Amino acid sequence: YLTRGEAGIRNGDPKTTSTLRSAEAINGSALLGARAYFADQMDGQTTADAPASQQFTSLLASLEPDVVFTHWPLDTHRDHRNAAQLTYEAWESLGETFTLMYYEVMTGIQTHHFDPNCFVDVSATAEQKRSAVYAHICQNPDRFYPYHAKMEQERGSEAQLERAEAFVVVREKLPKPYLPFTM
Repeated sequence: YLTRGEAGIRNGDPKTTSTLRSAEAINGSALLGARAYFADQMDGQTTADAPASQQFTSLLASLEPDVVFTHWPLDTHRDHRNAAQLTYEAWESLGETFTLMYYEVMTGIQTHHFDPNCFVDVSATAEQKRSAVYAHICQNPDRFYPYHAKMEQERGSEAQLERAEAFVVVREKLPKPYLPFTM
């Protein structure tokens, strides 16, 4: 997580909100068998400048990931755009040692011009995902989750599956393809 969600509850105390949202993120991640890590930028005030990039790259390097999922960069939310930029810069800086996968968030409302090149069947894990999302209680998941469920169905239809999530995979963790180049 780029932030701890300090600004995520209207008129909420940032410290209290941060504590609550961090706990929800940890619980939601655990339901997926994952561990939450926090870059500790300030919600609503994230940056992707050189110091932030170095800090984020150091965090990812310490985790030695095989795959990193991040927001698609064409997004209405500035924090999402900064997360995408920081992740891409870390990927490059670390020698493209992990697979970089961009995901969509409410395509057409937040995410724009998302053209996936990878679909993952989530039919068997849809309820587990729903539980993880609903662990973020203070975000009022009833407000947005139906849209995500519909996206899963639409992406499933594209991939001839019941439900799917869509991604743009930049490059798998494989040797770089070097194409012959002549002038």
